[in-house]
Amino acid sequence: MDQPHKMSRGDAPMTDKYQDQSMEYYDGNTKIKIVDPGPVSAEKVERILEQFHRIGWSIWKDLSIEEQKAINAEYDKQRAD
Repeated sequence: MDQPHKMSRGDAPMTDKYQDQSMEYYDGNTKIKIVDPGPVSAEKVERILEQFHRIGWSIWKDLSIEEQKAINAEYDKQRAD
């Protein structure tokens, strides 16, 4: 398993290119590697945040009304504490 991993959604494989800007740790048998790709433009950050926002709303809309209400109630309860 020393080969770069490529996710099916098209992620670029992790390589040693960013070795000096990365950290890794293990959770059980899972190796987790966090890589800093370096500077990212403000436009790219904005596009990524917009994608996260769209995906989050898509997930929310897939929930039933009952699930949405339960999540909102739990959130309100935590905010009150």
